[in-house]
Amino acid sequence: MSLLSLSWTTLAALFAGLALPLIALYLLKERRPVALVPFADLWLKVVRTHSARQPWLRFRRLRSLLWQLAMLAGLLFALANPSFDGWSGQPRRYIAVIDASASMLAPSSDPQRWNTRLDEALSQARDEASALGARDRGALIIAGPTVRVVQSLGSAREVADATRKPITAAGAGSLKEAISLARTMTAKSPTESWLRVWSDHEPREALREAWEGCAHPSTTCTWTRVGGATPNPAITVFAARRSRRNPALVDLSAEVHNFSDRPIPLTLHIASGKIPLREISIELAPDEYERVSLKGIDASGEHFTASIQPIDGTPSLPGVTYDDVAFAVVGPRARLRIARVGDRPNLFLDAVLLALDAELELVSMSHEQARRAPDHLKSFDLVVVDASDAPAPLVLPDTTALFFDPYAAPERSFPIARLRSIRRPRLSARPVDHPLVKGIVFKDVNIAAATSFAIGEGDRVLLKHFDEPIAVTRTTEHGEWIVIGFDPIRSDLPLRVAFPMLLSRVVERLSPPPAGVAPRIEAGRRTAINMRDLDLKLQAAAITIVDEERRPITRATAVGDTIEVTLPAPGIYQVVDGGRTLGRLAVMGHGRAESDLRPAVDTTTIDTADDAAPDEGSHAPWAALRWPPFAVLLTLIFGSLLLESRWFHQRRTV
Repeated sequence: MSLLSLSWTTLAALFAGLALPLIALYLLKERRPVALVPFADLWLKVVRTHSARQPWLRFRRLRSLLWQLAMLAGLLFALANPSFDGWSGQPRRYIAVIDASASMLAPSSDPQRWNTRLDEALSQARDEASALGARDRGALIIAGPTVRVVQSLGSAREVADATRKPITAAGAGSLKEAISLARTMTAKSPTESWLRVWSDHEPREALREAWEGCAHPSTTCTWTRVGGATPNPAITVFAARRSRRNPALVDLSAEVHNFSDRPIPLTLHIASGKIPLREISIELAPDEYERVSLKGIDASGEHFTASIQPIDGTPSLPGVTYDDVAFAVVGPRARLRIARVGDRPNLFLDAVLLALDAELELVSMSHEQARRAPDHLKSFDLVVVDASDAPAPLVLPDTTALFFDPYAAPERSFPIARLRSIRRPRLSARPVDHPLVKGIVFKDVNIAAATSFAIGEGDRVLLKHFDEPIAVTRTTEHGEWIVIGFDPIRSDLPLRVAFPMLLSRVVERLSPPPAGVAPRIEAGRRTAINMRDLDLKLQAAAITIVDEERRPITRATAVGDTIEVTLPAPGIYQVVDGGRTLGRLAVMGHGRAESDLRPAVDTTTIDTADDAAPDEGSHAPWAALRWPPFAVLLTLIFGSLLLESRWFHQRRTV
């Protein structure tokens, strides 16, 4: 025999607590029988009873007291739902699937009883689990961003206790996966099974495949929709990326939607960190949305926040708050490492490189230092080889390089052959179709001397003295070489606009294009993230994800440029490698489906008339009080009450 609702310890405590007032009432409210007495001895007995000082001497009718205590024990025993293995029939299975998407945090259908829709679903599941038989088995599955089995097949009390555990609702629910898991729990069971789903959305066509298992004759599937229609404005889209024209600027895009049947005025606030960027007033008609695009925002930060707030003087916005804020990030700007190889100061060249609107690391070294460390030059994105009249061999780096006057020493050799030396060359005014020099005017540049080149297959001309090339490009297996056949110091090119424009285009040619919009990361769901999509370069296989207060959240192991992480809540997180922040991640806690809190009934809804379809709002197919001991005990107790009343309270003695 087993007791479903109460343990033996609980029963004993209840019995003791209720027996004490019963005994007190018995002592204080004893009803004396009415009697006609012909003898004085009876009065002596009454006097002795009243004058008794010991409590136990007042127990004259113990049979009545014991009978009442027995009835109290039987009543508690009956209320404990006793079940005997021979009486309860075949054990049954009860599988509760509860949607834990972000929208389940919306107000419930009865705010007086439950705060949120999730509370409503858990309360109903707890009531139904408490009504199961002792041999029945139940399970509780939470369909959040990931499927979680809070309680595997266990007793009714274990399932009811599982509904009291803290449940976090965030992101999009995994109802399809949860229902498929519940099907596997009931598929191999020969006994009767009941699969119950709680959600604030209608069952849609995407779930039909998961529901097909409910066509089994021994399985009853029920869909219960919780919550009511709640108006809710929400930020459904928020994204950021670096401008393709100027990576120092940022493009932002936001979409605000009104999921209600009445107009809602609000204000959209966009900030970079704690610095406000824009404040836009919007009035949305019912079911209307508005897109806001901000191009070329000069923002120093890499993470952004969008929030909607009520207009000054108006009450708070209706609906839930989790979709009133959204986050976005952009990757750090690509950092270029440039080495300038030269034996003399070149302030013109250094000033132009450092003034460029780019993230640069400029390192200067002599020709001798460069020749001693050729492998070190490979680590630079660009090597600028300045003119040198020393007879030593010229440095030829295995990377992209910019050469100025490689034949400054006539006896020097160079991979691009020399035609001749030209004194005071005149640059051709005819435009050259090459992106490095297109639109830049060089015809008025005064040059003391230059070298013309014999171009080979694949070489492209940048500048000409009449028809003789004096600036060319060549593509090598390690990168592109840009060769200028004169020394800028021996010309007035550094004083012209053409010089910084030329160097700027060389640097832009090396800079990778900025990444697009960062991939969407949902809270609570395991997500694979390619670091290249965020303009991040991993330096180690193991990295740490921390929040904005540098508290560790999780660790991840990179496979190539990809990591897989599960981040618990919406917000901004940092990717840390050895204490150094590589970049940031933005995590969203909702989507459009989680923001629309209204009933969604359309042609894609599963036909509830189908045998395999859910029956919304149906009650438990199993009666709670179906065990014979319960009815038998209650009948005996009420019968005993009548007998005891007749025997004791209505007794007459003559």
